[in-house]
Amino acid sequence: MMKRLILLFLILSSSLGFCAEINPYYHYTFYQGYGWGKDKEATFGNSITNDLGCQVVLNEENTLLGFYEMSYQGPGLKEEEGDLFTDRYQDHLLLLSWIRKLREEMTLKGRLDYLKSFTRSGLSERWEDGDYNYDRLGFGLDLLLPFREADFNLAWRIADLSYPNYTYLLGEIDPSYDLPRYDHLMSKLYLEAKYPIHPQITPKASYEYIRKGYKNEKVKDSEDGENTQTKQRDSMHTLAFYLPYSARENLTIGLDGKFSFLSSNYNDVKFNATGETITAITPSFYDYNSCEFGPWVRFVAKGMEFGASLSYKIKDYTNRRAEDEDGNFFPDERKQEDKILSLFFDATKPINKSLSAGLYYGFKDTSSNMKRTGYNYQNHSLGIKLTFEH
Repeated sequence: MMKRLILLFLILSSSLGFCAEINPYYHYTFYQGYGWGKDKEATFGNSITNDLGCQVVLNEENTLLGFYEMSYQGPGLKEEEGDLFTDRYQDHLLLLSWIRKLREEMTLKGRLDYLKSFTRSGLSERWEDGDYNYDRLGFGLDLLLPFREADFNLAWRIADLSYPNYTYLLGEIDPSYDLPRYDHLMSKLYLEAKYPIHPQITPKASYEYIRKGYKNEKVKDSEDGENTQTKQRDSMHTLAFYLPYSARENLTIGLDGKFSFLSSNYNDVKFNATGETITAITPSFYDYNSCEFGPWVRFVAKGMEFGASLSYKIKDYTNRRAEDEDGNFFPDERKQEDKILSLFFDATKPINKSLSAGLYYGFKDTSSNMKRTGYNYQNHSLGIKLTFEH
């Protein structure tokens, strides 16, 4: 599918090249860091993003855009595959977009995208055999509409996700269980508004609604835990705001915020050690409410850009009860609550018009009253970053 889409764009671009303006684009970002933390083995890690794009301006009303991105996240250059294995991820994204200027103040964008995602979570796993590998084929429309001094963006997306390698353990015993349980159809509606309330303040607010419909995953009855014919459905509402303030020409401060509400009809069933007796049924197991706030600052001095940000997130589960280290519910029936505190500092120095280099430091403190999982940890990271854009 990816090769066909690339070939289609190249043929279309070449056939129109004699009468069109072609603008190539390239962007490369590399992070190499060293991470350590409480009760964690120190490791090297890196993150690579490689973007290649081409804009074809046909005329004043029509523009085509082709874009390919390869990204990797995992062990660093000095990390070896030993007894301590670190998960690693690799994504390939291809995007084709058509931009149509309907009139002077209105723009319509159509897009077709394909993503192939690879995950390695163990030594015996190859890139092409990862259990959580997935393919995503998506389509979307964006409508950009300025109104007086405000800018509005209304977007719609639909995507089909499939997990070709995922296997369910019970499928080893009963083949009827061995279904692609994660395959689902996702749709998203997004609305964004931006309005300058002051020459130095242009806030932005957005609303997003995501719905996932699973093709094979059946929910269990909330009374007896038996399988039903109802398929799993998840939905999430997200409200967000972005509030920047240009205090001076070289100083910008801001505050970001986000509120998310997830609801699902999935009911979790907990069995005893032998797997024969149901000990608990939790309806709407995935439901949660979360809020996140983060002040940040960007400062330019002596040809360098400095940045600092703080983020604090709280996620409260509606029905999921917290458990101790042995997997037993706490007697006070407290619900699971997760908290994440993040700090990030960076300094960037432009080398020329296209290349820049910098240093960064990050800290994350994750805590939860769900003690049987690995939600309680601290992590530090220190490294370098390189960015090339042309």
